Amino acid sequence: MNFVTIYFETANSALNSACSSGIVVVEKGIMVKKYYRLIKPVNGIFLKENIAIHGITPQMVKAEPSFQELWPESKNILANKLVFAHNASFDTRVLKNSLACKPLDIEIRYACTVLLSRRIWQNLPNHKLGTMSNYLKIEFEHHNALEDASACAQIVLAAADLTQSRNILELIKS
Repeated sequence: MNFVTIYFETANSALNSACSSGIVVVEKGIMVKKYYRLIKPVNGIFLKENIAIHGITPQMVKAEPSFQELWPESKNILANKLVFAHNASFDTRVLKNSLACKPLDIEIRYACTVLLSRRIWQNLPNHKLGTMSNYLKIEFEHHNALEDASACAQIVLAAADLTQSRNILELIKS
């Protein structure tokens, strides 16, 4: 079971305002690498509401690289992998918009753990990351991008275990 999970926190409601990212690499069903980066958003505007959610402030990212500066490293991690995210449409839009006018120079194949969870655990009232983590007894610090990416990876692994999927293609088909 090989895949990658990704999660972003944003400074404001703009899709190009990533202020942190978490990436987890899973190989043969084991989380083998974890990456966490603070990111200086393009416009530097932080909303109080966003800070209240994730705790990241403008001062914390002042000396950090921009997303475009981090992209070569992230691209190498994501290239040729299936990328899962919890609410993947949001995270993939943040990824694409954070590159500004620079095109996304790799094809990202992605899947959504919200959709996966809805199909596998249909009895739950919702499939938010917190709900899924509580249900699966995953301990994590919500709204920390790396912790969220790790929880996402554990959801994929739990789904694979429950469906007895031997590989990621079997899981997606299930």
